[in-house]
Amino acid sequence: MGIGGAESNVAIGPARLGVRSTWISRVGDDALGALVTRETRSEGVTVTAHLDSAAPTGMMVNEHRGGTPWRVRYYRNGSAASRLSPADVDAAAIADADVLHLTGITPALTPGPLQAVEHAIAISPTNQTLSCPSTLTTGPPSGRLSRRHPCCPASPQLST
Repeated sequence: MGIGGAESNVAIGPARLGVRSTWISRVGDDALGALVTRETRSEGVTVTAHLDSAAPTGMMVNEHRGGTPWRVRYYRNGSAASRLSPADVDAAAIADADVLHLTGITPALTPGPLQAVEHAIAISPTNQTLSCPSTLTTGPPSGRLSRRHPCCPASPQLST
């Protein structure tokens, strides 16, 4: 079993190149949460992940048949990350960042994560990027986000 996902993958890439990188999230106080935070840290990423004792760490499962990728299943409903809120956003880390990378996955989970993303944008002194996978939603997660970031799912500029 390994870890992955758009957010952690983007944090790990620069860290492997020697660039300071921080990953902010919320994980369950469970074995999977410990695995995710341990492995992300082992890649040189600073991890700011609140432990949630009331919700499990979400996951995605890549299914293979005959050695070929077949299907991806997401288990995010009720997950710790779906309970992310503005209080989980490390304002000092955001203020210290040269780049803030956000995805459309987080704000699409529930209203709390959407508010956390909006808060991160509001306090960030940097330029941001927002990558939105077209398979996640049929429209932008928020009117405010779509106006700020024309790459949201409703935009024809989206590349997948």
